[in-house]
Amino acid sequence: MKAERWRFGVAAIVVAFLAAPGISAQTAPKENVEISADEAKVPAEAKAAYEQAMKAVGENNVDAAISEFTRALGLYPQYLRALDDLGALYMKLDRLDDAISTFTQAVSINPRHYAARLNLGVAYNRQGKHAEAIQVLDKLLKERPSLANARVQFAEALLASRQTDAAAEQLRLALADEGLENSARANAHLSLGFLLNREERYSAAVKELEKAIEINPEVPRAHMYLGAALLNLKKMAEAEAALLKAYELGGSGVAGAQLSLGQLYYQQQKYNLAQRAFEQYLKDSPNATNATQVKAVIEKIKAAKKQK
Repeated sequence: MKAERWRFGVAAIVVAFLAAPGISAQTAPKENVEISADEAKVPAEAKAAYEQAMKAVGENNVDAAISEFTRALGLYPQYLRALDDLGALYMKLDRLDDAISTFTQAVSINPRHYAARLNLGVAYNRQGKHAEAIQVLDKLLKERPSLANARVQFAEALLASRQTDAAAEQLRLALADEGLENSARANAHLSLGFLLNREERYSAAVKELEKAIEINPEVPRAHMYLGAALLNLKKMAEAEAALLKAYELGGSGVAGAQLSLGQLYYQQQKYNLAQRAFEQYLKDSPNATNATQVKAVIEKIKAAKKQK
């Protein structure tokens, strides 16, 4: 059987994995808010509790840290620094409801506390509440358009809400800011590369994704999206290397890398490798919306192998 007879079936599933990339949370720029005036009002006992909380954080004693932060806030509920650090701890623990509540409290105390507002947007994004993130971050950027980190988070929310043109604009504005932190810059390049892949502008996507990888080479999705772009450019060896690296770094979390590897090997008529890649994809992502289609392709591969 010639490969051309069922090429369409494989081609139809190649980009099914391209969901919105998971962008890591950004830290708020240090210059966002001045809380030194607040410090002068904090009672000594509350400061002592805060110091004990930070010591517990350093010792990775989470329960003690939360207890001491809570004690500090009980003594002085307007303690912005304690709210910031408690919210950050909740974020680290993936206790997103608690983080949102904590950052919301900080914003209610001081609406100009830009760090808390940015972190609130980050928490909403991580929780998948992108409409809420858009509301928070849009208002923040209208007041403080210089917050490039916030633009990256705003773009994530817009991208998840399928507002792709607006997301691309925010990413380009963020990348044009020389003060953008490296972690945020890597995320911006990653998201822009993802969008360019979606638009089938593969050469441009490669440039953005290579920049993301140069800054942070340990992000599996950057390698996966790069591999997909290179595959569409018919740069097979480079695509294979990128996709294998993606899976090495991310395993089942980037199941789409195996999907693209399956197509790559199929195009090269390496049917054993193609079958193995597609089967690994189904193992990693058994509830994939294209699972039935992938299974059908595997059966066609088996039939082709028998006729060789």
